[in-house]
Amino acid sequence: MRYFRDVDSGNIVRKKEDKFQLEYIQKNYLIWQETTADSSYEREFYLGEGNTCLFDITHEEAQKILNSWGYKEDIEQ
Repeated sequence: MRYFRDVDSGNIVRKKEDKFQLEYIQKNYLIWQETTADSSYEREFYLGEGNTCLFDITHEEAQKILNSWGYKEDIEQ
């Protein structure tokens, strides 16, 4: 699994190996959401277009950020 931080919004974005869609989570809404077709995250990830706001982070960095938001589950699930 790969993780990214959206430097514009602060969201955490992940790409699961077995899924085409990306997922993201927001500080004030701690539920993973799938991206919609033609979302800016998908355009940036797959086509290199968009806001260039996604920066690679490690699993540990993503988990630490989410824990600071109050998200206590292991993000690998």
